[in-house]
Amino acid sequence: MLLSNLAWTLGNGETINFLSDIWVPALGPLYDYVQLPPSSMHQISFASVLNDRGEWDVAQLSTVFMATAVPYILGIKPPGPNSGPDMCVWRWTDHQDFVLKSAYQQCVQPVLGWLRQNLYSNILFRGNLPWKLVFSSILWHTWKNRNDAIFTGISCTFEQVLSRGIAWANYYNDGWMTGALVTHSTMIPTPWSNPEPGCFCLNIDGAVSLNSGKATIGGLLRDAAGNFLFGFSKFIGCVNSLNAELWSLYIGLQLVWDYGIDYLEIQTDCK
Repeated sequence: MLLSNLAWTLGNGETINFLSDIWVPALGPLYDYVQLPPSSMHQISFASVLNDRGEWDVAQLSTVFMATAVPYILGIKPPGPNSGPDMCVWRWTDHQDFVLKSAYQQCVQPVLGWLRQNLYSNILFRGNLPWKLVFSSILWHTWKNRNDAIFTGISCTFEQVLSRGIAWANYYNDGWMTGALVTHSTMIPTPWSNPEPGCFCLNIDGAVSLNSGKATIGGLLRDAAGNFLFGFSKFIGCVNSLNAELWSLYIGLQLVWDYGIDYLEIQTDCK
C-alpha cells in the first residue's frame, strides 16, 4: 500500500524504472498504457522516447503509448544530466509533501470501498441468507469481541465469532428481512410510571411476525424506585398477538411468584 502512494519527481532518470515506477502521478505505472506487443516492452526507456535535443519525441510517444496518456507525459519535464537525482515524493498532495491527513484518506478509501461492496451486495449466503446481513452481523460481533478482550479480558475464538454472526443474521432475516413486520396488539404510548411505595411493577410485551407467525415475549420487573430486578424473553412458537401478550403475562407472573413478590402492579402497552 505504501509503494502505491509514492511517486517520483523526474530528475536525471537514472533511478526510475520507466514503465513500472510512478513518475506521472496522474497515470500511475505507464505499462498500463503501452500499446506495443509485450515482447517489445523491454526496449522502452527514457532514451527511446527522447529526440536528439533531449526533448520528448511526440511521434515516438504516440507510437508507444495510448493517446490518452501522451499529454500527461508531455506535461513532465524530460530527464536531463543537469536535472539532479530523481526524488521519491508523496503522490497525493499538490506540493508532493507527505501529509498525515492525506495518508489517512488513502488508507481509509480502500476499506470504505470494501465495506460498501459487501454492505450493498445482492449475493445470497448458503442459498437464502443475504450476504450483506451476514457481513454486517459478523463485523458487529468482531467489534464486540475486540471490546470484550480489551475491557473484560474475555474473548471468543474466530470460529465462535463467525458462528454467532451467522446465527444473529439468521434470526434477523427470519423476522425482518423477508418482508416480515412485527405486529403488536393495539399500542398505547404510555411512559413507565412508578408504582406506589412498597409495590413492584412488571412490564410485559409480546410481538408476532406477520410473515412467519413466530412470536416472542418479554418483560422486566422493577421496584417502586425504578430499580431493575430481573428481565426475561422467550420464543413461544406461532401464535396471534393476543396469545403472545397472555403468554408474557403468564411467564411474568410465574417468575414474580418464584421471586417471592405478592404486591404487584402490571403494566403493558396494549389493550
